[in-house]
Amino acid sequence: KQTLGWMHGFGWIALCVAIALGCVRRVFPWPVLAAAVSPLGPLGSTIAIEIEAYRRRHGLAQKAA
Repeated sequence: KQTLGWMHGFGWIALCVAIALGCVRRVFPWPVLAAAVSPLGPLGSTIAIEIEAYRRRHGLAQKAA
């Protein structure tokens, strides 16, 4: 139980770091990171990525500053 808890915690931190690096490199918009650190976690980041992909497909993407 303890090992799985530590793996879950470090996995979540690694996910957030990977998304943050993607945001810095402009692969993902910053709201994806915000969704990842929300209580929804990986599900939230997945939903945010899909929303952004939908916006791009339908020409609703916002221009980066």
